[in-house]
Amino acid sequence: ALTLLSSDFSGWLDGRQQRDFEYELAGSPCEHVVGRAFRFLPSGANAEFRAGTLFRDIGVDSYAALPLNDARGEPIGLIAAMHRKPIRNPAIFEAVLKIFATRVAGEIERRRAVGALAESEASYRSIFEASADPIFVHDWETGRILDVSPAAEATYGWSADELRKLSIEDLSAADEGYTQARALDQHDRARRGETT
Repeated sequence: ALTLLSSDFSGWLDGRQQRDFEYELAGSPCEHVVGRAFRFLPSGANAEFRAGTLFRDIGVDSYAALPLNDARGEPIGLIAAMHRKPIRNPAIFEAVLKIFATRVAGEIERRRAVGALAESEASYRSIFEASADPIFVHDWETGRILDVSPAAEATYGWSADELRKLSIEDLSAADEGYTQARALDQHDRARRGETT
């Protein structure tokens, strides 16, 4: 079943921010908005909410809502304005909701991106830390060592701070032909997507 979750920037009732809550979209006017189109009920909205739900209990009479979509056009929710009295002029409500919808949808996407980035970083870090092979993270432009895995520290016998101060040539003394210039050339080829 579809549910609506209020967010910390859109759950307001009688001038006070509300804690997050969920409710079934089915059996509410919201089910006709998410992923669809603007909906305006100048009065009688209370009858469209199920008995025992918050909006039915507080006596919502009028309802205006606009779907929220992400940058790809996929539905991510809705933004709504409700009142205990009838409201008129759907064009004004739709225009105002469109202004807020753009900002809210952008904020939802930003928060999702931040969460996904944090999750990706945690996943990368756990692989990086657990790898049995030495891993070096280099700057694309200069080849400077930015980070090293614990396995690199164990293999080379230097701390991460010490390894970050070294050049590629310092680490490849056993391979006479492996110079800083050659390493940068390989970095450049990898950046272009070349595999050999």
